[in-house]
Amino acid sequence: MDARTDSAPKPMTRLFGAPAIAAHTVLFTPLVGAGLAALNWRRLGDPRRANKTLLMGVGACALMVVLAALLPESWDAAARGGCIGVTIALAMALHKEQQPLVARHVEAGGALASWIPATVVGTLGLAAIVAAMVLGVIATEDTRFDRGVAAFQADRLNQAESLFAAVVADDPDNDEARFNLALCHVREGDLDEAIRELRRIHDASPIAARARSLLGELER
Repeated sequence: MDARTDSAPKPMTRLFGAPAIAAHTVLFTPLVGAGLAALNWRRLGDPRRANKTLLMGVGACALMVVLAALLPESWDAAARGGCIGVTIALAMALHKEQQPLVARHVEAGGALASWIPATVVGTLGLAAIVAAMVLGVIATEDTRFDRGVAAFQADRLNQAESLFAAVVADDPDNDEARFNLALCHVREGDLDEAIRELRRIHDASPIAARARSLLGELER
């Protein structure tokens, strides 16, 4: 990317340093790093380059979402590697672009902007994203469990088994889903698998008494 600007750096303008931009790109997603770089361009009076840089951050994030959403589960490692690669590539590109720009600004008597507010905002934003993801997982698990119960009651055992197994795979401590998975195996006649699932239920679980009772019947 071209780091030249048509206007001379303004000493009173505060710019974010290139290392800070690269670090925020890696730590708080490409959108945050690109946003800081775009803010530098805007403070230097170049909104066209600011918009172009911001679009690069949006595009990088969109590409990461596509990699995570479209690749099959067996390609999880490749998806993570791709997201990391996209992030690092953009961080390096932004650092290369901003380093000479900021250096000229400082040489002309300009000041550097504090990275602390950006870090605070980035941390809060990241926390909000993580919280949303956790709530989404919980909501998804609840939905799958309820759908599994409905499928079991309708005697759609394959569907019920698949739904309960998915919940257990994501949350091995979900004893209620594991118990219902065991019930699916019992109804299907796969008693050995049902026994294995029942034995995995924790002794302190509220459903442990029912699990032990059913296990005793199956092991007779």
